[in-house]
Amino acid sequence: MQFIYSLFVLCLMALSATAQVNQSPSMASSQLIRGSVRDSETERPLSGATLSLEDPTQAYPAVSAPNGAFTFGRVPVGRYQLMVRFLGYETQVISEILLESGKEQVVEVRLRAGAQILTETVVKGIRPDNSLGSVQTISPEQILRFPATYLDPARLATAYAGVINTNDQANNISVRGNSPAGLVWRLEGAEIVNPNHLSNAGTIGDRPLPSGGGVTILSAQLLNSTRFLSGAFTPEYGNTLGGLMDMRFREGNNQKHEFTAQAGLIGIDLAAEGPLNRRTGATYLVNYRYSFTGLLGLMGITFGGEAIRFQDLSVNLALPTRRGKLTLFGVMGQSSNNFTAKADSLREEDKDRFSIRFDSWMSAGGLTYTQPLKNHWQWRLSAVASANTNTRDQMPGASVTGGLAGNPFQYDRSTNARATLHNQLTHRARDDRRLQVGLYLTRWYGSAGVWRGTSNLGSVPRAGRVQEGVLGAWLVQPYANYQWTPSEKLRLNAGLHGNLFTLNKNSLSLEPRLSLRWQPIDRHALTLAYGLHSQTQQPIVYLSQPIYQVPNVNNQALGLTKAHHFVAGYTLQINETSSLKAEAYYQALFNVPVAADRGLRPTQEPV
Repeated sequence: MQFIYSLFVLCLMALSATAQVNQSPSMASSQLIRGSVRDSETERPLSGATLSLEDPTQAYPAVSAPNGAFTFGRVPVGRYQLMVRFLGYETQVISEILLESGKEQVVEVRLRAGAQILTETVVKGIRPDNSLGSVQTISPEQILRFPATYLDPARLATAYAGVINTNDQANNISVRGNSPAGLVWRLEGAEIVNPNHLSNAGTIGDRPLPSGGGVTILSAQLLNSTRFLSGAFTPEYGNTLGGLMDMRFREGNNQKHEFTAQAGLIGIDLAAEGPLNRRTGATYLVNYRYSFTGLLGLMGITFGGEAIRFQDLSVNLALPTRRGKLTLFGVMGQSSNNFTAKADSLREEDKDRFSIRFDSWMSAGGLTYTQPLKNHWQWRLSAVASANTNTRDQMPGASVTGGLAGNPFQYDRSTNARATLHNQLTHRARDDRRLQVGLYLTRWYGSAGVWRGTSNLGSVPRAGRVQEGVLGAWLVQPYANYQWTPSEKLRLNAGLHGNLFTLNKNSLSLEPRLSLRWQPIDRHALTLAYGLHSQTQQPIVYLSQPIYQVPNVNNQALGLTKAHHFVAGYTLQINETSSLKAEAYYQALFNVPVAADRGLRPTQEPV
């Protein structure tokens, strides 16, 4: 173990030394910043856009080329804001750009067409959103910069009003009082299963939760900006009640190969990116992480009698085609923790009586294809599959007298999977009007089982089964959204979202969505939004059996849980870099499953 520790320290020293090799003073204190400017709906390049890179002392100008590309050349390292203007489009100010000596900064700007030349809009990201309120854009630089986030966008979201962390050991968040199970994660525009390591962290009985964990599987080094939505979602978002994390991969550097290594409390984080083909602009981005606690475990160090380990690997390939762009991506993660039962005199909670082995793995992968079409249409296709499995092996610990704790062995296993095909068409008939229609088609799968006995798993008889079940169904979600901007002071969104879950005839919902933003005077804006939303139950809820066996009684007839969302907001733009935002919201939940009596079937009553 001493050898492994020494090798680890030497590797860190070598990485630190490598970062300083072959850099002249001028190279070490300046770096390139470049990117491209495109229309947010059609992905067409915008030629002639004017850009200004600014710091407190001076500004650096640039103009986009016919292919939308821009370059500022070598500028001193530091923090900047980028202002982008183009005739007929909203002006964007992208703040908090960190330029470092060891890595080029590549910024992809997406401008939204306006009815007129609008007053500038300050944004903290590069992905325009249909939402007119209750949305925050979390940039990679914020994730890396803010303290106590563990490089996790979900933990950073707790900095926003109405969001709290339900347990400091994990990133399970409650949005506006809703259950953490109401938070849905998306990757490249499609819903995925829980993308977090150690989903049992901080839970009662050390059992997994459906939407959180100790740390996210996706490293901040490969993420683009993340949208965090907290209520009254626009029609393209469905099957969620409490909140939504919409994550996208960034593209690798298309001109040079770059390598990044960092070590911290999360662990070792290694990334590589660069061009696959400089002529076509194809790029790769690869990231691998191994936990710091796992490294300590190799040296025989545990935390409170618990050995914790995780690792993950992520890949993103961007492949421009003759008419569009294809991306291929994948992520795999594995985590485990091994808890040893404590002696009688040291036990403080029920968990301390058992030795528990928890193992989890998660994987997701797919592709996206984006292509501009004729007459101001754009087509986007996403195909994403994801799955995770959690196993929990519980054995009674030996007491100080050498006997058993008197509780039986228990083994839990659950699997969750989603496979989604998403088609979206966007049409901008005029600069002030846009229509977006799409369809999500998802194959939904879940399984769960609990076994109990008096010995280890290998000899547990079939009679030890407490519950076991498998279910599969289709989730169909069509949507349409119409956006109208009659003037620079008013913007309106109106649309519908459908939710059909084929598990039973009770799971059908047609949901109207409406939002508007009005700017009566400069720097002051009012927003109003309403939406009807619905969400499927968790697989374990559908598969749970009554304590007392009742013929033909189970939970698979449960319908969708629903909620009305009402939001009113006010925004004051104090200056280019500061704003004040306040929102008042009301939510009315109904069709919420509750246990009417022990052992009887849950009912759905308004609450």
